[in-house]
Amino acid sequence: MVKLPSPRATPKTPTRKKEREIVTLEAWERIITRFPYGHSCYIPLMLAYRCGLRLGEAYAVMWDDIDFENGILKVKRQVQNIDGFWIFCNPKYDSFRDIRLDNFMLEILQKTKRQQDRARLYYDEYYTRLYENSEHQIVSEGDETCEEIRLINVRENGTYIQPRTMQHCSRVIHYELGYMNFDFHSLRHTHTTMLLENEANIKDVQHRLGHKNIQVTLEIYAHLTERMQDRSVEILNQLPVDNTCTPNLPEKGTETVNFTPKSARLLPQKPNEIKGLQQREFEVGVQSIIFYPIKQLWKAKKEPQISSSFLK
Repeated sequence: MVKLPSPRATPKTPTRKKEREIVTLEAWERIITRFPYGHSCYIPLMLAYRCGLRLGEAYAVMWDDIDFENGILKVKRQVQNIDGFWIFCNPKYDSFRDIRLDNFMLEILQKTKRQQDRARLYYDEYYTRLYENSEHQIVSEGDETCEEIRLINVRENGTYIQPRTMQHCSRVIHYELGYMNFDFHSLRHTHTTMLLENEANIKDVQHRLGHKNIQVTLEIYAHLTERMQDRSVEILNQLPVDNTCTPNLPEKGTETVNFTPKSARLLPQKPNEIKGLQQREFEVGVQSIIFYPIKQLWKAKKEPQISSSFLK
């Protein structure tokens, strides 16, 4: 009999989860300049950066999914490559959701649709029409069992822009632009971080990203950045200060602390215990404590006075 789990099933090297990197504004500007409007990778990049869509979701959006009047993008599906066919399936974790679009993203999509509508008329019979068959595959030739679809990621002649184009895009970003740790998911991670840094509601962020529970959002994405840490300090600096809780400290150079022992047991009991005691000075922190000969104080039957002052 084999005892499970077998020790051989445990890797010697622990599996390391890839740490996602935030795409800085400078890096994003270089990326989107390299892949500008009109490039086949532009719309997918924007859907990840400004909407937080996954790779398969970005390449499965249809024009029917966009409500231009209300500015809403409906995430209804994703695409996966199975046996050489691009097939529609449910979003990860069945995370069907509606995402509100910002004005800039809405403007880009409106402009793209107008251009595609004109191209469709221009190419006419030579325009490639796409269909979804009964097995939910994307095909370019349909029959009575197929339904014509209009995906937003298509070329001028109507051919489908496949998710594999992002492999070329990532390679350019790695070796031409120098961002070796970039992947498509980095944009989704950046989208989340930007929202959290600007105090977006965590529940709404979870909804936009399509996480199965809010704990995933907190654990994976809600790590502090330098900007968030600075914001925390700014909040603390703006809090009112209660004077009753703040000691009235004298100005530097004017402090004089007179110390009187609370117990007589702190004083030497016999004169010979202080024989040879000389005036001396030592430093404690930034203070200079001066001890006076206790023998003289003993004869005067006074408790010692210790004065101290900050070093200038």
